[in-house]
Amino acid sequence: MHESVMNFVEECCEIIRPAGSRVVEIGSRNINGTPRSVLAKYQVEYTGIDMEAGPDVDIVHDCTQLVLPNINGKSEYFWDFVELVLCCEVLEHVEKWDWMVAGLKRMLNLPGSWLILTTRSPGFPRHEFPNDFWRFKQSDLLIAFMDFEILRLESDPQVSGVFLLARRPLVRLSDVHPESAPMEAPKI
Repeated sequence: MHESVMNFVEECCEIIRPAGSRVVEIGSRNINGTPRSVLAKYQVEYTGIDMEAGPDVDIVHDCTQLVLPNINGKSEYFWDFVELVLCCEVLEHVEKWDWMVAGLKRMLNLPGSWLILTTRSPGFPRHEFPNDFWRFKQSDLLIAFMDFEILRLESDPQVSGVFLLARRPLVRLSDVHPESAPMEAPKI
């Protein structure tokens, strides 16, 4: 993992102060470093999820699936209390990146919960592991997370990439105006 990514995660943690929080890392398999080490000093409840088993993977799950994984031995309400999701250097490897974004938002169900996301932007060389589909600009993430409060959205100072720190609003529009909530599909 790039040094700049680790620095960004550390800076974000100084803002968030996640001590004792429930943290989920998407793409947690340790290939060339993981932000897990940065969060260790905050004594968080850390769960690593990746589509392949390996070091630092607690749950094997494809996060483009719209169903959240069943976590063995944990309450079915686990996902209602995730306070921080990290998704570092993953989005460019996900063919259905929009599904991944939808999954991230479902994990961040708790009002005020945080997202730290880093990804590669145009100009970064292809790095197939296992695939490499996309490059994102700041404007892409701004649009994808327009329903979140964006605290930091910036370019990677080291290599071509984009960094995002965002928070689920404390109040959702559907809480204030129920008519704005998504409609249920008709039953056939």
